[in-house]
Amino acid sequence: MKKLTLLLLACICLVDLLNAQDQWRVYNYSNSDLPSGPLRSLAIDISGTKWIGTGLNGLATFNGMNWNIYDPYNSGLPDDGVPAIAIEGSWLIWMANCNIYATGSGMTRYDGTTWTTYTTSNSGLPSDFVSSIAIDANGNKWIGTWTGGLAKFDDASWTSYNTSNSGMPNNWVFTIAIDQNETKWIGTNGGGLAQFDGTSWITYSTSNSGIPSNLITAIGFSGSIIWIGTLNGGLAKFDGTSWTTYDPANSGLPDEYVTSIAVDQSGILWIGTDNGGLAKFDGANWTVFNASNSELPSDVITSIIIDNNDSKWIVTYDGGLAVFNEDGIPSSTMENLTGENNLMVSPNPAEDHITIHFSNLNTNNVLSIFSVNGEKAMERQLQENETQIDISTLPAGVYLVKVQNENTSSVQKIVKE
Repeated sequence: MKKLTLLLLACICLVDLLNAQDQWRVYNYSNSDLPSGPLRSLAIDISGTKWIGTGLNGLATFNGMNWNIYDPYNSGLPDDGVPAIAIEGSWLIWMANCNIYATGSGMTRYDGTTWTTYTTSNSGLPSDFVSSIAIDANGNKWIGTWTGGLAKFDDASWTSYNTSNSGMPNNWVFTIAIDQNETKWIGTNGGGLAQFDGTSWITYSTSNSGIPSNLITAIGFSGSIIWIGTLNGGLAKFDGTSWTTYDPANSGLPDEYVTSIAVDQSGILWIGTDNGGLAKFDGANWTVFNASNSELPSDVITSIIIDNNDSKWIVTYDGGLAVFNEDGIPSSTMENLTGENNLMVSPNPAEDHITIHFSNLNTNNVLSIFSVNGEKAMERQLQENETQIDISTLPAGVYLVKVQNENTSSVQKIVKE
């Protein structure tokens, strides 16, 4: 009986250990094709592919199985540093070009085929040192720069906002975020937080509000609540009227330098810090994950993104890319995010027709084709594992083919010639 009890306890401990291990997955240059060196930024496109910006080694993509690396030597990327990435529509990629040595090269657009770079010499971009990019519901790009203030680009014309012509409090922009009302929130380096609704400006600083620092490094939203991360004052909560500050002295926040903020599906805050690891805050309780008490590979976090499975993708400056899910990382995340084994499209590139090969056919199989701007170009039901689709009326360009049913969602990129 004693041996049986010990065996059961051992099995329980083993199950707990396996579950704990399944909560974390770390990618670095030694166990994957992720480039070595500092990591700076992250974005996730409609197919689940991760776009990872580095400080010195270009841009990496990861679809759950395969890695691709883009740098100035094998692509149209003008610089080996990518400190900010934003995705328009399905997966039209916009990225800032600036390495850790502060060599600015403007902003680049990549549609899957063509690289287009905007600089002060060929566009209305006010500075080649781009720090942040946000895209509003109308497809306008809002670009934060160092020394040049804020720019708006609608794919045709440029508008610049700086201390001379607007309510911008400072021309050095750390971060930009857009709330549910399409209001722009701009965090500056020394000028505090600016709010812009398209007409009026409001500035929040240490001299006129409860914000704890004028160095604003991260912005997040939870409903109507705005969360502001600072470089030397911790975290602030603003409900439109009242301010609440959280720092290492009065809360469980592990570091006063907040680098990133993300809100999960339950409204829980996930806060990246410069040297204190990752903090989870549910409004009452704090939990800290760091390199000493978890599988987090580094305490220096530069970006956090939460995917559709509620998995947290954590970019660390010097430890690689980590993924964390308290309920266990779904197998789709661990193995193949895009379902490419289920879906094949041929020929690719194509002119008039494509053939859809879909092995996981079930009831209610919906085929959708999206442009890179996120516009749905076609939708129909699939009844057979192999179906020919007429795409002759679609303009030339890059498209995403998506097949979805109750069991799976698979996406593949195609080029229409």
